[in-house]
Amino acid sequence: MIKTKNTIRKYFKIFLKIIFAYALTGGLYLITETVFRHYTFIEMFYLAGCVGLAAMFFNNIFSYDIDYLLQIFIIGSICILGEGLVGNRLNTDYHMWDYRTLPGSMWNDQINIIFMMVWYVLVAIIIPILDYIDWKLFDYKKDIPPYYVILGKKVFQFKK
Repeated sequence: MIKTKNTIRKYFKIFLKIIFAYALTGGLYLITETVFRHYTFIEMFYLAGCVGLAAMFFNNIFSYDIDYLLQIFIIGSICILGEGLVGNRLNTDYHMWDYRTLPGSMWNDQINIIFMMVWYVLVAIIIPILDYIDWKLFDYKKDIPPYYVILGKKVFQFKK
């Protein structure tokens, strides 16, 4: 009975972590886009939520020893791939965003090199935020504060 209770508690905590990461990143994206563009689309909440899940679970699947720049590249690329897929499926009339007049647009003008850089910057910010939340709220590796390695050297670690 105790083992069953602990298992239920464990899976409920994972469920809460998923909901929290999804809602936080989706909500932050909607707020950010609304501040800069004065409007947004609910589909972007879903996309940002998925990217947030990828970012939060990245270090759970691998480890903090994976180069931070590689983490940014992988999660940022997931974001850009998602933007391209969503754009080619839901933005064919360019009502959500329109990169057609910008230099460096590709994939049916649904992604743009300028905004690719923006996504990488946003991902670089959200990765440590999600790692910190995972560590503090959800007890992921509670004895090891999240840290970040660049080119084999530890450049930052949260304090206990």
